[in-house]
Amino acid sequence: MFLPRSFIWKWLGNEWFVTEKASALFAVSSFLTLVLTVVLYIGVPSVETLSTASTVLFGVVGFVCPLAMIFLWLGMLRFWTRGEPSNRTARRIWFIVLILGLCYGAVLYYAFVYMPTVRRKSRVHLEGAAS
Repeated sequence: MFLPRSFIWKWLGNEWFVTEKASALFAVSSFLTLVLTVVLYIGVPSVETLSTASTVLFGVVGFVCPLAMIFLWLGMLRFWTRGEPSNRTARRIWFIVLILGLCYGAVLYYAFVYMPTVRRKSRVHLEGAAS
């Protein structure tokens, strides 16, 4: 069975998940997930009516956004395996949200679990460095 820990996460390590760079990449991935949703909801016009620049833009969005969605989903699933939040009931609920919600569940998990956790750890780290 394919598990997120067998992907690039093993190479990056657990410490990477709480860095500012990781948080920024997951934030961009969340944003791109929502952008692709809007683009698909609005609909892509026919190629004949688009300019070359618009065609290229839609092509880039169509290529980059799915990769960002996969990165976000696997990253949040991997972060979930680290045991955060520690409450067993909350972990079960978030597991269901991540599995059934896929990339949208990952956006929710990023916003409500990952980001507050990383901010809290960053704040603790900064306070410890200031002391």
